[in-house]
Amino acid sequence: MRFPYVLLALSSVALAACPNTTGPIIATDGGEVDIGPPGTYDPVQGMPFIGPLLLDDARVMALDPSTLRHGDSPCHAPALVQVIRGVDGDTLHVAGLDGAADTDIRLIGINAPETAHPPDPTPAECYGPEARDFVRMYLSGRWVWLTFGNTRACADPYGRTLAYMFLGGGDRDMVNRQLIQRGYAKKYIFSDDATYETLFTADEAAAHAANAGLWGFCPAP
Repeated sequence: MRFPYVLLALSSVALAACPNTTGPIIATDGGEVDIGPPGTYDPVQGMPFIGPLLLDDARVMALDPSTLRHGDSPCHAPALVQVIRGVDGDTLHVAGLDGAADTDIRLIGINAPETAHPPDPTPAECYGPEARDFVRMYLSGRWVWLTFGNTRACADPYGRTLAYMFLGGGDRDMVNRQLIQRGYAKKYIFSDDATYETLFTADEAAAHAANAGLWGFCPAP
């Protein structure tokens, strides 16, 4: 049922005039999220691939979206939206895309382990719950920029909107990259959106070499 998400989206928009910029924030599950000490963010490199994400809604809102990575022939203009919740490590719901209260977003170029979806008896894949919880803890309620790839109509076969997601303008501020480098997802490239295949391949190699996340936790296939 979508009604609770609409309420969340509307209440979150009302709070947009007071974005989180310093101190911890409270995630939807009640846990505190450390956004890091002031002054640690590198505007060129962006946030590191280890440690807490350095979150700042005001920084995101001030971005020039034309400077963000996107597809060679993007199917949609960049969009500033607010995350409602994470479904798993590569799929999230956002408010504000084309005025919609709830849009299902699938992150381009990555594939996170599946989570359980009762009443479906299929169990979660290794590291699926960890990837989902990371996305929910850090991204729920945050303002992000979306840019888009080259897929016609911007959608996958399940009707989800395909996008790159950004928490800043630095080179490492793409959420898609953060999830690969931290070992919450693997690269997943298909022909229409292969623009950053080389970049995502290097990110996966670095995560694998460091035994980050699923690479060090899950048994080899």
